[in-house]
Amino acid sequence: MSDKFLAYQKAIARILDSDGRISGTGFLVSENYLFTCAHVIIQALGLNQESFLETPQALISLDFPNYPTQLERKGIERKATVIIWKPCLEFFQSKLLNAQVGEDIALLELNEPLSCDELESISLTPVENPWDHEFRVYGFPNNYNLGLSTMGKLRTLQGRRWVQLKVDANEPPIEGGFSGAPLWDETVEGVIGMTVAAEKCDPQGNRAREVSFAIPASILQKIWLRQGRLIELLRPCKKSLKQQIQRAYNACRPPAWNGEQPTTLVEIVSALNDLDERDSANREYSPLVEFAVRLANCAEITNVLRQDLQMWVELTFELDGKEFARLRDRLANRQTNPQEPDPKSSLLISLDDREVKAQYQIQAWLIESDKIENSSARPKQQELNDDSKDDSRESSYYSFPQLASQMPKPIADLLDEVFDKIEGELQIEVFVPFDILHLAPDSWEYEMDWDSPRPIGCHCPVVLRVWDRLGYKKPYKKRFASQWKKRWKRKKNDESHCCSQVLVCSDRADDEIYTDWATEIAIGLRKTKTPKPGKGGLFSFLMVEGVPIALWLRQDFDRCCSGEQYQELLNAPLWELPQKLRIVRNAPRDRDTHIGHHLSLLWDNPYKVPPDSPLYNAFI
Repeated sequence: MSDKFLAYQKAIARILDSDGRISGTGFLVSENYLFTCAHVIIQALGLNQESFLETPQALISLDFPNYPTQLERKGIERKATVIIWKPCLEFFQSKLLNAQVGEDIALLELNEPLSCDELESISLTPVENPWDHEFRVYGFPNNYNLGLSTMGKLRTLQGRRWVQLKVDANEPPIEGGFSGAPLWDETVEGVIGMTVAAEKCDPQGNRAREVSFAIPASILQKIWLRQGRLIELLRPCKKSLKQQIQRAYNACRPPAWNGEQPTTLVEIVSALNDLDERDSANREYSPLVEFAVRLANCAEITNVLRQDLQMWVELTFELDGKEFARLRDRLANRQTNPQEPDPKSSLLISLDDREVKAQYQIQAWLIESDKIENSSARPKQQELNDDSKDDSRESSYYSFPQLASQMPKPIADLLDEVFDKIEGELQIEVFVPFDILHLAPDSWEYEMDWDSPRPIGCHCPVVLRVWDRLGYKKPYKKRFASQWKKRWKRKKNDESHCCSQVLVCSDRADDEIYTDWATEIAIGLRKTKTPKPGKGGLFSFLMVEGVPIALWLRQDFDRCCSGEQYQELLNAPLWELPQKLRIVRNAPRDRDTHIGHHLSLLWDNPYKVPPDSPLYNAFI
């Protein structure tokens, strides 16, 4: 038996019920934190079917029999609190030691820190293929209050990615008291999981020895690193930095998020993790990363904590130091830059021709109070193409000539409702199929109350999006999509650059365009000559190169007046471009010749998409 295994035994705890009986096993994953199975806690506290889904509030009793400290020698039980709770959803139906739904994991925090230096926590060692490795498990089954070990061979991962265990013929079977015990792998000399389940007895009362399972260390490690370790870092300063922690959380939470406002550190970290799991597809960075970076930007925290937060982000999310520093600078600038525009709402409008070729249906979604650096709020969907709901609704299909001539009435009706509802700025984003990217929705006439009809692009910023990138008909190729996201991230990091620096001029020969496009600063394109619709021109370049931002003229530059205003646009910071273009469109000049009425802007954010699109719930 190796010294490592002996040290491993010392870090194993007995989980006790209110009468001091053993309910299962747990183990130290850090100095004051333990993993065990959720069903062990259910049994220890006597929870019923109506109460087990909520995180238990009662204290958990436990002790360390293999390394008794003064408390254990005096017979005093330690107390712990459940801070992460992932119960098995079918525990009461299955009557197994665990069922086939739910993770069955609990992370406990000791109420009083351990005082012994020699008691080391157990490091988790994820292993991809443990087949035929020898294992050892030490737990506390019935009649073995001081502990019992058993051995066997590891088998394959089963469907839910649990590791199957085969106990050797002459060894004790895995029973209830082993639940929550760390799974020791003799081959790697480390803990590769947590014992969780054993099959029921057969009618004769014999346990199926070969059907036992463990949760892999990779699952436990993710929970520990993303939540437990962050809580551990911030626990010592949770009172002194309470306001800063709350402000950082509020800044990361989408405005439309309907969850309850968390008040404790544990609740805040859990809420951020839940948000990340539900909404990761529409986020550039995990909300946990943004939360840590915002805390690192606080003047009140110590340099040691700031370094610890950076190390945690780099280890947990594989973000290198340079990217962490760039994100810190960007968020710091956002917090201090007085020129940054106020939070705005976004109206997403989709022109969809899946059902009838060259006939377009309209759908729309509203995202209220869209944040500048994080546009992942859950949109509130409002369908516009169901004639059965409103007999007065116009035809649900529109041809290109109809769309080019005037604003469809359903969109006008929707704008009436939206302008009555929202406060602050609205940005309209129109998803247009590739074949009609030359459409000019900014020129649709709209009559605001107490005003004569004017192009909607004069009332608020109107930008184009590429409908084909959403994956309704077929997935946007990964090679193109990766460039799309990469360039947009570059835009987020380089928004202070002026448009002329980051928008490559495409009025030149192809080799010159590609040379400039390959530079690290290039984000989008600009063109003063009218692009031809369809394949073979600017729009093909947009798709193949994943261009997120482009500014082009629908009428050649030499036929437009006020060219100096175009130059003013190019001199503006990139983040100001949609709003600056709205100002140019409001110029009191002849619409036939003024440049502001002939400019189209592609502003295609891959992290803000309609909720029914394939891109919404998964990264491309």
